[in-house]
Amino acid sequence: MKIFSYNFPGISLQHCLKIGYAVVFMVCSAGMISCRKQEPFSLNALERASKTVGFNVQLPGHNPAVNTYAINDNEENAVKMVDILAFKIVNKGLANEYETFAYSVSGTDISTPDAANTAGKSFRAALRIDNDNYYRFVVLANVHEELSKVIINEGERKEAVLTKLTFSKSGAWNASSVLSYDAFPMWGETECAVISGSTTSLNSIALVRSLARIDVVLSKTAISNFQITTVSLANSYSQGLIAPVPYNFDGNVVRSESIPPEAQRNNGLLTYQVLSPGKSLQQEIYALESPKSSLLPNQTEGTELIIGGRYQGSDVDTYYRVAFIDGSGNALPLLRNYKYTVNITAVGGAGYASISDAQSNIPINMEVDLKQLDDGGLNVISTDGQYILALGTDQVEVGAAKGQVIRVRISSVGASWFAYSDPKDANWIDLNREVDPIDGKSNLLINIIATNLGLSGPRTGKITVRLGDANATIGRISKTITVTQRDTN
Repeated sequence: MKIFSYNFPGISLQHCLKIGYAVVFMVCSAGMISCRKQEPFSLNALERASKTVGFNVQLPGHNPAVNTYAINDNEENAVKMVDILAFKIVNKGLANEYETFAYSVSGTDISTPDAANTAGKSFRAALRIDNDNYYRFVVLANVHEELSKVIINEGERKEAVLTKLTFSKSGAWNASSVLSYDAFPMWGETECAVISGSTTSLNSIALVRSLARIDVVLSKTAISNFQITTVSLANSYSQGLIAPVPYNFDGNVVRSESIPPEAQRNNGLLTYQVLSPGKSLQQEIYALESPKSSLLPNQTEGTELIIGGRYQGSDVDTYYRVAFIDGSGNALPLLRNYKYTVNITAVGGAGYASISDAQSNIPINMEVDLKQLDDGGLNVISTDGQYILALGTDQVEVGAAKGQVIRVRISSVGASWFAYSDPKDANWIDLNREVDPIDGKSNLLINIIATNLGLSGPRTGKITVRLGDANATIGRISKTITVTQRDTN
């Protein structure tokens, strides 16, 4: 990796540090990708003590009702290689606080510690011990080759570093099968931390995929007179940023697209074949971020779909243009870490005779319902093809004290959600709902209203989350949140 990273302890003097300028470099160690000629660096710095620290990360995931022959959640969550960039916090807590690059290391011993939670990953990395400074660690998954082409200088501002981290993929993203697929670029960050000799782990790191997922589903109301044969991605990008621009990302929520200024596009369409009986294409289309599309003819700004299919048993394909437009007619960008479900609800006639005709005209004869779901911070997700219900977690553990409030993020598509606790738990669990006044995203507030001190052991409560309201249930999806209160603090 062309960044001044060195392994420790016991690093040889052949390993190098890049300080402030780029020079011609030579391969100098089988254990490194490359090494640059440098100014002398003190032995004391090279022998600086390190501490092996465990990292625990969580990836977004789906539990689709129907799997095709393509990849599934295990492949979407695959972490094959991990790199960590360490940034030192300068002027912490002051108005002029900023972060600068300090060093990089690779993660080792990547594992899935809980077989029941394939979206949870763990790995280890040797971090420098520094009791005097705070650091933030940027976790990058499946982009080791891309990082090897990047030159980063010690002391370089974090925002400048992140804009250098790009990835490219010409043509369709390979998601054809569980035996042959391209792992997804992912990014995440820790909270700021001091690494001391007693530091053992850094937890609760949410990784964000750098691509959007697009599923196309033929609803029951449209199956009788239409069969999907192809789905083509038009105006798609072939280059993207591994990490989002800071002002486009808030907490675990992607707010807007982050695209390199000179990003390249794919040449022509990316076409996916739909196997008989032509009802859906799921977990095969993955696209880089894109600005908004529109319904105007010949638009080339935003990514859109051209769906090929056969109307009323015809043996001739015709083509339908589908732009990413919400139910209110607002154009939508394609955002990383989002899942877009294009639900074809009705087909009223044949489409255009050719793909080019469909692109150069307004959409006709196909009604679609577009559902978009942000995966950020949502790790328990269910869908029946019509509705989606997503939770941040379905397991909550609290101490014995009363007065604790736990927030669980919940999102739904197609209907609102409703939550209620088991009546037997009413003496210690109370529920409220919190809605962000800016973006409308909602949390379930779990209030612990009674202590567990002095009881014989932990107690467990159940909260049901379903679609609908207190008086009616919509659809068949429901999830259970298990709350465990320990008998100690």
